[in-house]
Formats: sequence, C-alpha cells, structure tokens
Amino acid sequence: MNLTNPHSLQALDWGSLRSLLVLRSARERNRAAFASLEPGGKSQPQVERELGEIAAFRLLLDEGALRLEGIPEVDEIRASLSVRGEYVDGPSLSALARFAEMTADLGRDVAARLGRIDLDGSRFGSEAAALSHMADLPFVRSVFEAIGPTGEILDDASPELRRLRARTHRLREDLDQVFESYLHRPNADDVLQDKVVASRNGRSVLMVKAEAKRSFGGVVHGASRSQNTAFVEPIEAVEVNNELVVVSEEEQEEIRQILRRISDQARDDLDALDRADRVLESWDALHAKARLARDLDARVPVFSNDGELRIVRGIHPLLVDRVRADLDLPITGREAVPLDLEMTDARRILVIGGPNTGGKTVALKTVGLLSLMARSGLLIPTGEASRCRSSTPSSPRSVTSNLSARVCRPSPRRFRASRGWTSRPPAAP
Repeated sequence: MNLTNPHSLQALDWGSLRSLLVLRSARERNRAAFASLEPGGKSQPQVERELGEIAAFRLLLDEGALRLEGIPEVDEIRASLSVRGEYVDGPSLSALARFAEMTADLGRDVAARLGRIDLDGSRFGSEAAALSHMADLPFVRSVFEAIGPTGEILDDASPELRRLRARTHRLREDLDQVFESYLHRPNADDVLQDKVVASRNGRSVLMVKAEAKRSFGGVVHGASRSQNTAFVEPIEAVEVNNELVVVSEEEQEEIRQILRRISDQARDDLDALDRADRVLESWDALHAKARLARDLDARVPVFSNDGELRIVRGIHPLLVDRVRADLDLPITGREAVPLDLEMTDARRILVIGGPNTGGKTVALKTVGLLSLMARSGLLIPTGEASRCRSSTPSSPRSVTSNLSARVCRPSPRRFRASRGWTSRPPAAP
C-alpha cells in the first residue's frame, strides 16, 4: 500500500501534522509551504542534513523561542524596488527599515546562542553574522531620520521640506486671522448661517445666508442642498488660499523627491535584503520544525539500510496533549502509552490483537505517520534506540512504498505465538 496517496495521508493524520507546522511558522511563504507539504521526495543525505539542522535549532530553543514573530513581510516592497526608477511610500520604507533592524537583532541573538553551544562555526554562524549587520545598511539610517513610525514624512527630512511646512504654517495663521475677522463682525449673525469655517474643493469658506451672498464680497464655491446656504470664500482669503495651494503642491513634490532618494538607497541594498529574507525564511522553517520537535519531545531518526524498522517508545503525535490543544482536540490529561515494534527482513509479518477499542488502528497509524515524518526530515517522538527504514524514495525497502497492513481476526487454532509479537496498543486519540 502506498502511504503517500491522498487517502492514506488523510488516514494517517498527515493534514493535522501539516497544521501543527503551519501554527509554528511566522513567515507567510512557509505557512503556505507547510499547508501543502507532501512527504518524501528527498534523498537520504538531504533528509539527514535537514535533520541535523533542525536538531541544532532545537538546541537554540533551550533559551526560548527565537523572535521571528512580527518581522515585516517585505516581498512586495522588494519587488517594487527591483524596478529601476520606481519608488515606494513612507509606510513601505518604514516597514523595510524595521525588517532590517529586527533581522539584525535576531542575528545577534542567534550568534550569541550559537556561541554558548559551540555551534558558531556552523553555517548558521556565518548567516547570523551577516544578519547582525543589517541595521548598518545606509538606507536604514535615512529612513529613521526622515520617516516616522507610521510612515509619515518628518519635517526634518530635508531643509526644503522644513521651509515649505513653515511657510504653510504661517499662511494658515494668516488665513485664520482673515476668517476670525469675519466671524466677529457686528453683522455676522445677519450674514452668516453658522459661525464656522468650512471647506469646499480644498478651499476654506464661510457659510453665508443665501439672501446675503450678493452683498458678500468673495468667490462662491457652491450651495447647500436646501439652497439656503452659500459657501463663499472671502475676497481677502483668495490670495492666501491660492498661495497655500501652490505651497502644498511644492510640499508634495518635495516629499516625492525624498521618497525617491531613500528608495534609491534601499535599491542599492536590495541584494543584502534579498539574502536576509532567504535566511529568515530558512530559519523560520527550521524553527517551526524544531518547536514541533520540542513539543513532542522528538528525536532525530536513525535510518537503517538493512530493512530493519524498530520503534522504541513511539507515540502518535496527536496523543500528546501539548499539541492537541493547538488543534482544538480534547485534552486527555493522561500520558500516552508508548508503542514498541520491530520488523526485519526475517520478521516481515506483524499480527496485532486486542479488543475493538481503537488501539490496533492507532498502532498502525503511528508506524505509518512516524515513518512519513522521518522521510520528510522531521524529528519523531520515539526512544533513542529507534531505527527507520531508509528514506531514499527509490529504495525497495522504504516503508512508505512497501508497508501493507490488514486488520483481521485470526483463528485461535492457526495462530502461532512463536512467530508473533505482542504489545499493549496505544490509546486511541
């Protein structure tokens, strides 16, 4: 029976295992990859290398989870910057700078942890060293000097912007004085519908009674639905409003120039940003697998090339309360009964007996799921003496390509215990 077909994967709870990985991942691409993860497809050297990397990350978790959550997703921003001449807005540049700063913090944290467990000479050490310098990229300093935490452009982003905003402030003060003079005139109650300054088409206006608009000097910008109120810009305010429009346009152009300048700086650092994102994605995937291994108290599987399959104190992952909660499964409050099982070329038939309480099915599902996990480069919840059959996809002894199972009711007269194996089946999930 091929255990990698959709029906078998469903029967073996492979979908639940995928969900456990998705829940432990911080990056969107990894969550999508885990959600569609298929077992196998890798050579045994690839699997063993990945298992070693997960084991290394498992050691890093002894000091707590890595701070991967909250690092901005910047794929779309980097894609925009890859187009020469394009620029991105303030919030995007702010997110990109936070990405660089947070990955630098992560790099320094991982480098320190690696040093404490004598793994700073591994590839993770060089990756951590590279990440730790991300905050030193030139564009990062430019962003923090010119752009606020929510993406707003600061007054000090450039001398010209500071001058234009100061001019805008003075013009608005002049405009306020004009309108205040109208609001406090002796005949204001007779002329004005309400003593407030409104806005129409980007211009500051007064709400003038319809019957007074002809005698009120100014530019009419429309009327209310009832036609009882005219929105009039006083003649003294027209020139100030005109200058405000001009200064506002100049301010927006200056902001665009600032964004272009910083976007060009970020574009120069795009290679470093791309490398950091790849490292972050790789670490996040390993981190998710290591967190699952920690929660399952799992170990690195050892592969045999002689056809032996030995599971010592194996536990079906969905029997572990720590992960059952992640899947909204009932918490049992009981420790799962571990499974011991051994099959070799000389002992290729296994008979499992017992009452119909689900334990036999769980035993078979445990063997199948742990074998799939091992082939997929995941640590498995077993004892140290366990051995899995070779993970090479083309291997004729691969458990996922050759394991067949049949649940039957043998006749007591024909059952020979001398060739059998008995064990207490684990409790059903």
